[in-house]
Amino acid sequence: MRLYRELTWIWFHKVGDRVDEYHNFYKRRWAATMENVLGPPPPGERREAARWAQTDRRCPPTLENLIAQRPKVTGLVLGLLSLGIDVRVGTKNERVVHPLEELFFDPYSRYLRDRDVVAFQGKPVDTDRPFRDFIAASEGADFDALLAWMRAKVLRNSTRWTRRSC
Repeated sequence: MRLYRELTWIWFHKVGDRVDEYHNFYKRRWAATMENVLGPPPPGERREAARWAQTDRRCPPTLENLIAQRPKVTGLVLGLLSLGIDVRVGTKNERVVHPLEELFFDPYSRYLRDRDVVAFQGKPVDTDRPFRDFIAASEGADFDALLAWMRAKVLRNSTRWTRRSC
C-alpha cells in the first residue's frame, strides 16, 4: 500500500503539479499517449466529449464476451492477426508501453492522420498499405466495438483502469 501511495505522490507532483521543471514535458507526453490510445476527442460541445469518453467503459471485459455479442468481430481479429497484430497480447509490468500501442494504435493513429491529410490536400498517402486497406474495409459498428475493447484493454493493462475508477 505504501508503494502505491508513493507512486501516486510522484505522479501527482511530476504530472499534476508544477514542482518539477519538466512538468510540461510529462504532461505533453501523457496527453500524446492517451490521444494515441483513445483517439482525438471530438470537436464541439462538452456533452459530445463526455459521451466519447464513456464509450470504452461500456465494452465487454473479455474478447470472448465481445465475440458472443458481435460474431463478425472474429473475422476482424483474424484479419489483424494476418497483419501480425495479436489483439490477445498481454503486457508485463516492466514494459513502458502496451504491445497494442506499438502494434495497432501507432499505425492506426498514422492511418487517421493520413486520412485527414488526404481529405485536406487530396494527395494519397502510400504508407503501410495492407494495414490501411484492412482498416478502410473494416470500418463499421463491429470494428468500432473491437476498437473500444482494445482501448479498454490497453487502459486496464497499462494504467490499472477499471470500470469503478471512472
